[in-house]
Amino acid sequence: MGSDIDHDLYIPVAGPWLDLAHRPDCGGNGLAQCNDMEPFYKVLLIEDGILQGIGALEVLAGMASSSPAHHSTETARSTKPTLRVAPAPVGRSGYGIGAVGTF
Repeated sequence: MGSDIDHDLYIPVAGPWLDLAHRPDCGGNGLAQCNDMEPFYKVLLIEDGILQGIGALEVLAGMASSSPAHHSTETARSTKPTLRVAPAPVGRSGYGIGAVGTF
């Protein structure tokens, strides 16, 4: 299918669902002839719509949970230095030791 159908994809969240709704039915008996990949494209549109919806819900939940009353402008700092040592990947297949600290 061409870009004449896919123009709805520019609309966030609703675009994949509108695109899916406007796609013609494929097959014989007077129906439009479609690419063999059309069922795969429809699956991708459904996945895209679901993931965009989840992303929008996460943004809204993040905005709702981050009210200014719950955040302090000052950061509590520990007066004691800390040091953490742990195994760490080095290169593609090597391992070593990594250290992280605050002073």
